Amino acid sequence: MINKLNLLRYNEFIWLSLILIAITSLFLITLAMNHSEAEDSVRYIYEVTKVPSTLSLYDPNHILFNSFNRVVYDLWLFLGYKGNAELPMQINNVIAGIVTLFLVYLIARRLEMSVYFSLLCLGMVSMSYGFWRYSVEAETYILPLPFILLSAHRLMIIAESRFEYRHFFLLGLFMAMATLFHQQHVLLIFIAPFAIIFLHSKIPLKFPKHQISGRVILFFCVSGGIIAAVYFPVAIFLAEQSELGEIIKWSQGKAVGNVFLLPTLSGGWWATKTRCPPYKNHLSPYKGCPALSEWPTGPTSISIRRFIAKASGDLPCAMGSSLP
Repeated sequence: MINKLNLLRYNEFIWLSLILIAITSLFLITLAMNHSEAEDSVRYIYEVTKVPSTLSLYDPNHILFNSFNRVVYDLWLFLGYKGNAELPMQINNVIAGIVTLFLVYLIARRLEMSVYFSLLCLGMVSMSYGFWRYSVEAETYILPLPFILLSAHRLMIIAESRFEYRHFFLLGLFMAMATLFHQQHVLLIFIAPFAIIFLHSKIPLKFPKHQISGRVILFFCVSGGIIAAVYFPVAIFLAEQSELGEIIKWSQGKAVGNVFLLPTLSGGWWATKTRCPPYKNHLSPYKGCPALSEWPTGPTSISIRRFIAKASGDLPCAMGSSLP
């Protein structure tokens, strides 16, 4: 006789699998064909496909994004793929998006939500515009999310009075990986200890303060060590930065100089403390390239397949001039 609990788990597995397969199919048939709404993806696809320089694979704001996608693209080429990096990069994001949705479900179940509400959470995230849009685009925002949710899941495990060293090691690893795929997540590394200290305050007798301090130090050493092990070699050997101050400044990427983009009443953009050449109400970080008003828009906006075939010289200039 089939155990009732096992039957419930089997039904849960079937429903979860069917929904994830359906969402995967939906993402695959809605892959972005036009990248004018995520214009950075044009540059990413170009850099991964053409590799104008080795350093172009290591943007300090998302230092592993291009390099990881290039490794996957090389694997596709080895298997006989003939196209540019657009499709492999989009498939990477589809996979990362589905893994993220599975982790959303896993976290909801760990919070003791019912199967119905856990699936509802999964579905609501998958159908949100931002998540769906970037899961089918060659952009940077989806790849870090599995590591963010793995970090949240690990904190939930720690909250169950499981303060073993391995959990803090894995927490540091996951947060470091999220930061390497998108630098903004470094902020979470400084927030996590507050969550750990709060959790420890709930069980003060089991783990004395000096023991929890050692675990927090381990977390910082793992996360900081992994990040430094990637940034420092790239900064020294590829970016040719020799002094510590130069390395730190290069590692900050676009965060250097307090650059902020603000919408103006005319619909353009302006920046403060930026090194970009002035273009009336438009901002372009590339020298010698046309203002955004001169770029193709609407029905003639950029198609990456045409762009990769025709692009020559500096990327944004090619965007503005090489398309018919």
